[in-house]
Amino acid sequence: MVLTCYNRSEYIKEAILSVFAQDYDGPMQLVIVDDASTDDSVRIIEETVQEHGAGWDVEIVKLKQNLGVAGATDAGWAKAKHDWILMVDGDDVQMPERCRLLAEAVCKHPDVVQVSFAMKCIDEQGHEFNTLSYGVMRYDQSPNELYIGTPAENKENLFGSNSGRIRCVGAAFSRIVKDAWGPLCQDETENLRFEQDPTLAFRAALMGPVLGWRNIGLAYRMHSSNLSNFRLTPGVAGIMQFERHQEKYQSFHAASIVCMLRDLERARHNPTLTNWPSELLEQAKEKLEQELSGCQLRSMWWSVSYLERLRRSVFDWKRFRHSGTSLLRLLPFRLFCLLKYWSKR
Repeated sequence: MVLTCYNRSEYIKEAILSVFAQDYDGPMQLVIVDDASTDDSVRIIEETVQEHGAGWDVEIVKLKQNLGVAGATDAGWAKAKHDWILMVDGDDVQMPERCRLLAEAVCKHPDVVQVSFAMKCIDEQGHEFNTLSYGVMRYDQSPNELYIGTPAENKENLFGSNSGRIRCVGAAFSRIVKDAWGPLCQDETENLRFEQDPTLAFRAALMGPVLGWRNIGLAYRMHSSNLSNFRLTPGVAGIMQFERHQEKYQSFHAASIVCMLRDLERARHNPTLTNWPSELLEQAKEKLEQELSGCQLRSMWWSVSYLERLRRSVFDWKRFRHSGTSLLRLLPFRLFCLLKYWSKR
């Protein structure tokens, strides 16, 4: 289990204790990577391991400079010893049966290279408010397991619009993926900021079958400081927070797609990395390039002023309607929200 942490002093102890509470009786290892936190995370990590980690194989990696989640993931994966690697966030809570359930899934489907679990959603105080499936379908409508086996099915799972798709959140990956592809950041000098989960899931899908497992594997903590969860804050304050984060989020996602395109080129020239035929690889490239173009347009939209957005909503709306930017964001409603926010202050 590779646990990455950056400034999670409020949650990190609970996250580590949930790993120590696993009921799996096979060999396990915990690698904790602190990504140069500036709060008390390191102290809490060391104290928690010392007080509660007796009998556990634990390695703490303290990075001297912040590498981002991808760099921290690479540092953790480099220390991983066993056949399967479970990704753990420093603010989430693992269900005690997660490792055991993973072992059961892998024994039933020994050819899979990724297993995704369902998850509970908890707020900052740890209160449960939702349950998410391993895929994009509703939890109560999802089958007990969803096996994606062929290259065509994997391609559809990654880029299709069907409701049976498997997500990469809460995923575990076979060591086969690590050994074949190597680090996420290919150049040791690069310090890229991108999403590690979809990049790893893309690599796994190129290599072999993936599995969605309906059992709940973790409690996923959603709070406003998470880059992808900033819309949780209600009211005008939430709208403003959403505005401030969008440019960064779109750039973050665009960097992930650039990494996927790079991996796709590696797979095209190295058949040991994929079992996809060339026509599926070409279709995947087209899909990624389209998504990258959309991300760049959305990033450009969020980087300009409100008045410029208002001008574009009148004179340039056709260009942005294909980028995934909703009509609501093109209307003067955003300017109204900004004025309302200033008036309250």
